[in-house]
Amino acid sequence: MKRIILCAIALLLVLSFGCNLRTDKTAESRPTPVPDPPKPDVMMLFPEAVGVSPIDFDPDVSFGDQTYITRAETVFDKSGERVGYAIGVKTRHAYNPPLELLLGVSANGTTRGIVFLELNETPGKGSKADEPAFRDQFAGRSVDTFVLNGNVDAISGATITSKAVVNALNAGLAFFREAILPGR
Repeated sequence: MKRIILCAIALLLVLSFGCNLRTDKTAESRPTPVPDPPKPDVMMLFPEAVGVSPIDFDPDVSFGDQTYITRAETVFDKSGERVGYAIGVKTRHAYNPPLELLLGVSANGTTRGIVFLELNETPGKGSKADEPAFRDQFAGRSVDTFVLNGNVDAISGATITSKAVVNALNAGLAFFREAILPGR
């Protein structure tokens, strides 16, 4: 009887050791999730980007009347380090809506700049939003909000467009603070 009990214990030990080995091998053979390749608009804000991973969010949440987040992605460099976030914002408050932009925010919270995804403003006026003199005001800033004629110079003759861009950026920054920062 002792011999049967000892054999049963030995068999259990061998089986549990074999299962552990198999589990370890299975875990080692699982591939690490690979981020998606970044789109060209993300590359304009994060030249070092090699991958992006989408951030889940509720697309029905509005930041003010008719201003929505359209996409949100974590951006990674070649070492796999998170370098920042790309946040798409669309608003209907432009002079000739819609206006959609992509805001880049570094992992430390500094803005990387903006890229327009859709800009239908008046040529020679609101279209100047996509010129460096206006667009570059939003790069390298550590701000909670942008303020037109405060820390942002408006485009002469295109106040509605200037307000739309600033409001869209502030919605993107609010999304960064409320939805991304708490989960980092």
